Amino acid sequence: MPVTQTTRTVRFHEYGEPGDVLRLETVPVPEPGARRIRVAVHSCGLNPADWALCRGLFAGDLPRGIGIDVSGTVDAVGADVTGVAVGDLVFGTADWRGAPLAGASDRAIMDFWTPLPTGLGQTQAAALPMALETAYRHLNQLGLSAGHSILIHGAGSTVGFAAAQIAVIRGARVIATAGPSNAQRLRNLGVTVTSYGDGLAERVASVSGGPVDLVLDTAPVGGALPDLVRIAGGDPKRVMTISDFAAAAELGVRDSFHEAEFLPFDRPAVFAEFAQLAADGKFTVPVAATFPLDDWRSAMDISLSGQPRGKLLLLTDPEWSEQMPASTSRAVRLDSFGGPEVLNVREVPAPQAGPGEIRVRVTAAGLNPMDWIITADAGTGAQFGLSLPTGFGTDYAGVVDQVGDGVNAFAPGDRVFGGALSRAVADFVVVDPAGGIAAGEAHHTPGGVDDRTAATLAVAGRTAAAALAVIDPGPGDTVLIGGAAGGVGVFAVQLARLAGARVIGTGSATSSDFLRELGAEPVEYGDGLADRIRALAPGGPTAAIDLYGTETVQAARELGVPDGRICTIAAQVAGVASVSGANAAPGTLEHVARLVGSGQLQVPIAATYPVEQIRAAVKLQAGRHVHGKVVIDL
Repeated sequence: MPVTQTTRTVRFHEYGEPGDVLRLETVPVPEPGARRIRVAVHSCGLNPADWALCRGLFAGDLPRGIGIDVSGTVDAVGADVTGVAVGDLVFGTADWRGAPLAGASDRAIMDFWTPLPTGLGQTQAAALPMALETAYRHLNQLGLSAGHSILIHGAGSTVGFAAAQIAVIRGARVIATAGPSNAQRLRNLGVTVTSYGDGLAERVASVSGGPVDLVLDTAPVGGALPDLVRIAGGDPKRVMTISDFAAAAELGVRDSFHEAEFLPFDRPAVFAEFAQLAADGKFTVPVAATFPLDDWRSAMDISLSGQPRGKLLLLTDPEWSEQMPASTSRAVRLDSFGGPEVLNVREVPAPQAGPGEIRVRVTAAGLNPMDWIITADAGTGAQFGLSLPTGFGTDYAGVVDQVGDGVNAFAPGDRVFGGALSRAVADFVVVDPAGGIAAGEAHHTPGGVDDRTAATLAVAGRTAAAALAVIDPGPGDTVLIGGAAGGVGVFAVQLARLAGARVIGTGSATSSDFLRELGAEPVEYGDGLADRIRALAPGGPTAAIDLYGTETVQAARELGVPDGRICTIAAQVAGVASVSGANAAPGTLEHVARLVGSGQLQVPIAATYPVEQIRAAVKLQAGRHVHGKVVIDL
């Protein structure tokens, strides 16, 4: 790539609130000094530290840029630099302190870098540096070693998620606090997960059998440090926080800014080790969403909302996403109907937006049971208008990259989500923004909603809302929800709770904690269900939703629930309404998305898979024991 004389960069010339002082500028390309390199930036990861720098943390010479985490291609090498050459792919940290710009630029000066191993994409690599180093440095400072027990408080944050993985890899017994959005993903790593809030010390003690050896607090400030000291047996020196410095000073807890000296570690070796683990699929920092550099304000707004749910990345060229040329698209295709074994990732011509249409660069696609049900056999497929060869998946989220004639409500760079029946698991999807799921649809993704979460909303959110509209719950109601831990159930439980109802949710014995985190009172399904419900709620339920079969309908009828307040989504029962997302009222999906964006509704993501592992993802979901949603990353 030829070096240009100027570069775009996001930076500030005075201290203040990020939204007030940051601006996108075009400036001369800087030269790398001694022991520095310059890169053509591919991806830049944003962190809360960027906003702290804007507000005056580590004040120094201005102007300064934002974006510490960087991946890219070396295009110039400074004096006294060895082991790297122009054209090499690297990732690491931008010299934000010594250069007049940082990683949120077309060109950046780097003061630390690591070669990109084969198998690690530049987008994923740019998510690693700060989360990895912060987590590793603090675990090292605590003296973590194999056999220790440790609580990671706030393991849903990027640093916390990295710390939990590092601790597992190092042979520790890991307990973590996390919300429903990340709980199952952590459990899949071998982490014992509990929820935040009152009773935390007691919950941790019940699973640890006593005090834990160490505690790392990576959560936003929330008043939990006294409980964390109790969890560590009353010893504040076994607790370390990266956020709550005021409480740490009062309690004698260790923190990032007041350690006398951090223990040394081999930074290049650690980065190389975990880059290779990431390339091998054994370590990750979740990426919530990517944005074109020009759309940096959208990324900033989501980060400042406190609910990014993963790393937010800026791409200097949206077409660079994992190097997929715009003329072709990966897409999951079926040449015959059947199970997961017929799903294949193919390279196909990229679709083009026609009049009245938009093309979306898909970043995430959420799976639903309907996806593999409608492609299981030719007869079912025909009912939904499918013919071979066909695509796969319905829910998607991404960024608009083409706009056809006559479209005024969307522009390139807009973040969108929606449904495109049996076409969503692909790099590109073309939709009619005003259409329905069958023809494809698009909605603006609200602030506070990352792409993975947005990609779970269209089918399950609408279906749950349609079911709730039939039973119309409110204060004083007790709603029985069968299959409450599934993809639709997680929405139905929370929507019923938001309506003021008490919720009893059926599930397996292993789903009890998960259901409690959602706000439901768990009851195990199977023989004797009505008796167990009666014991839990002597007055019985007043309404019921069966999300799996007919067991919940039968129990509800036995307990006196009238047919008019019972509905199903997966079975036909005489006298009982059967609903789907198609029954949802206009505006329902936008309402659900706003609830997610405001933090009133959580979307637990049970697992994420790269598109190349589509068969494994479908097998997991088809097992019917997954707690939450399954998402494909593209």
